[in-house]
Amino acid sequence: MTSKDIIDYVLRLIGIILSWPVIVLCAVFLVRKQLPLLIRNLAERMTKAPGGFEFAALQHSMEQINEKVKLLEEARFDPSSVLTTALQSYLKSSFDSFQNYLIDIGYEASEREVRILVDPKLHDNVYYEDEEHRIVLGAPLAEDSDAFFREYTHHALMIGINREKMNNDHWSLESGLADYFPCSFNDDPLFGEKSIHIFQQIPEFKNKKAIRDLNNDRKFSEAVINPEHHNVGEIWGGAFWEVRQRLGKASSDKIIFTAWRAMLPLEDAESFNGDFVRKLAHAAQSLKDGDRSAEIVGVFRRREFATE
Repeated sequence: MTSKDIIDYVLRLIGIILSWPVIVLCAVFLVRKQLPLLIRNLAERMTKAPGGFEFAALQHSMEQINEKVKLLEEARFDPSSVLTTALQSYLKSSFDSFQNYLIDIGYEASEREVRILVDPKLHDNVYYEDEEHRIVLGAPLAEDSDAFFREYTHHALMIGINREKMNNDHWSLESGLADYFPCSFNDDPLFGEKSIHIFQQIPEFKNKKAIRDLNNDRKFSEAVINPEHHNVGEIWGGAFWEVRQRLGKASSDKIIFTAWRAMLPLEDAESFNGDFVRKLAHAAQSLKDGDRSAEIVGVFRRREFATE
């Protein structure tokens, strides 16, 4: 390569660097990084632009967005031989969507990281490890969002709770909530219909179309016959689904979550169930469309809820 060729290449490079598209791209990149600071400084000097544009309002909105982003929990996947790229992408997207839903109804994310393991040796179960903040999914159940969301709901509901001190009333209500919120998010009262085939060899699931069906008319008096907490949880879930049908998804989900948070720390008292329903009815007094507490009471009364 001659000296003239070298000079020609250098001149062409300088021409590319100084071209308008490159200059504009660099300017956009630099401004983007400094945009929050520029808006903050501008808001300190001006409150309104011509036409009524509110700089202070824009700054406030950006700060709210930044604060929400800080609160988001991160999903970290443990190595697994059955965790494909497609499955990880599906689980990550599902995790983010459901987390945002929970935050919208009142959940305050407090952990920076939630671990997820798809266990190739686990075939018919999913569970949540509270000390590790880890969701463990049996491989055949990994693509059932109901199962996945139930375990993340445990995470959201149980932070700071000592499981060893929970009684059957606590577990039953929490199980009902862990069924209800995934079903409400998916707008589908059938919990686990994608994976019911895995359990249909078990007599109690033989003729079922889903693991649990929240669109039911079950009564709380049935809990005397079978107090197992998943069974009683389906009764709670049915009551919540009826509330949802009457009050709408947005209002119901918020007051149900609010009532649970108002019960913390969980007390080992005979009045626990009644206290929860009273708090739920109380939360329904302040809805935008008026006091709906009578409808809450009516739902539980029809389902033979024993008031203490």
